[in-house]
Amino acid sequence: MPSSTRLARASARRLRRAVPALVTLLALAPAAGCGDSSDASDGGSGGGSGGGLVTEADCAVDEAGLDLEVADDLGAHPEAGAVFGDGEHHLEFVDEGYDAEVAPTYSYDLSYVVDGTAFPLGGGILENDGGDVRTVDSVFTSEADGRPGIFTLQRTGEVSFDGDSYSGDVDVLGRFCVTLAVDAS
Repeated sequence: MPSSTRLARASARRLRRAVPALVTLLALAPAAGCGDSSDASDGGSGGGSGGGLVTEADCAVDEAGLDLEVADDLGAHPEAGAVFGDGEHHLEFVDEGYDAEVAPTYSYDLSYVVDGTAFPLGGGILENDGGDVRTVDSVFTSEADGRPGIFTLQRTGEVSFDGDSYSGDVDVLGRFCVTLAVDAS
């Protein structure tokens, strides 16, 4: 397959993921201001226990399907409360189930947590070097700074195009509790 075709397909996949995330973000933007506006620096409930890094207890949510978990395929992964979002701290993972033949793409969905409720914040694509996977982006300016977040890591492989849309096998490799730090630039 010519590299220009692969590039066009990869760009289409990214666009297909970015548009729904943006729509969700815009739809929920007013909700981001409702609720506890304190942050980790003032010791409020917005930022974990005692104003430091968040703990897994801070990421407990009422919604089904957002339980913290790690798939057997995932080797190295960040500890609970790892900082993500400011562009300086990167999350790193090792996919021990990596298979170059299925040309996997790694992506994430991100939510922040307020009083047991998860609010979608967006997502992105991760850098992949043969199963060594790492975040390279940052979180937009929002009230999520210092709050607990749920980072859901996904692997998509066996991607095909039927003429109208792409499809592929999606595996959730884990859901992790992170401390959100907003990019101040």
